[in-house]
Amino acid sequence: MSLRRLYGSVQKLIQRLIRSIRTAYYIQFVDQQKIVEAERHKYRDLGLDQGSGLQKLESTLKRKIDSEEISNHLVLFSALSELPDDISTILEIGTYQR
Repeated sequence: MSLRRLYGSVQKLIQRLIRSIRTAYYIQFVDQQKIVEAERHKYRDLGLDQGSGLQKLESTLKRKIDSEEISNHLVLFSALSELPDDISTILEIGTYQR
């Protein structure tokens, strides 16, 4: 095994170890309920219902979803689709190819 390959393997191992330590710290010391409430508050401020967005997403995907296993963006767009008003303009952020 070359020195470069060994260095790369050790570097990946150290990165995984750091990621594991951060995850353990986050789980141990960060109040998950506080984060969930902050997210619900953000939805309410926008006039959206997080619960109905999650229900619509579950009915669309035809399976029970744990809110921690998916991106919050999916729930956000599902909640937006539940709004009674039609959305007439959407700002799309992406790339443009000529």
